Amino acid sequence: MIPESTREFVARSVERSIRQREPVRTGYGKDHTEVEMLGDGTLKIMMPYYMRIQNDGMRPFVMHALEGRRIPMPGPGGRIQIRTVSRVGGHRITARDARGRIAEGNRPIRWRHPGLAPKNFIELGIEDNRRLLTSAYLGTLIKDLHA
Repeated sequence: MIPESTREFVARSVERSIRQREPVRTGYGKDHTEVEMLGDGTLKIMMPYYMRIQNDGMRPFVMHALEGRRIPMPGPGGRIQIRTVSRVGGHRITARDARGRIAEGNRPIRWRHPGLAPKNFIELGIEDNRRLLTSAYLGTLIKDLHA
């Protein structure tokens, strides 16, 4: 069992490292990342769901749930235009060559979310403190052997 003071010190250190690496904290996610070290040395990391998505990333997907909804979109001159979502998943032609044919490799899908690359700030925050975590765990084992 790791002493409470050691667990608290390690948890604060890991939490500080994660907060330094996580995306800009605004709105709901501001200062909501909490780290707790349990008695067996396990780290319990609590944060808003969207911050977890930022850490893990997400795959691209077609937004079928938007079909038929009205979406405000910025228009020319900064004016807002209301668009009704239709033909979700269909192909959109954005460029043609000199002969009027659709340009090669240019058939993007309508209403497709591009996904998000993983930022891995949790793993990097833990990696920053690997030596501290290892020494806390090994120090506990050594104390247990001499007890």
